[in-house]
This record gives sequence, structure tokens and C-alpha cells, in this order.
Amino acid sequence: MVSRIAINLACKMEVEEVGAVAISGYKSKIYYLYAVGCKKAFDQNQERHLTKERK
Repeated sequence: MVSRIAINLACKMEVEEVGAVAISGYKSKIYYLYAVGCKKAFDQNQERHLTKERK
């Protein structure tokens, strides 16, 4: 099985999708997060984290 790597938008760390500690959905997309604290930060303001991703 090939593991895909995602960027945790809350802390900018790489996270393996298969081993992600937390997952959050927003606007029909799944975001993989490194820790529960990252999920809380992301869920509080998804647009802020997504705007940082685009820059």
C-alpha cells in the first residue's frame, strides 16, 4: 500500500493520510491533521488556514 502525504494546514507539518490522528471535513474536502490540537485550531477557523495554504 502506498501512503499519501498531506500537509497539516494548522501546523504545516507533513502527515501520512493513513496514520492521521485527526481528520476534518470542510467544503466537501477532507483535511488530514497531525494532532487533536491541530484539528481544534483548524476547525475554529478553516478559511484562515486555507488562505495561508494558497499564499
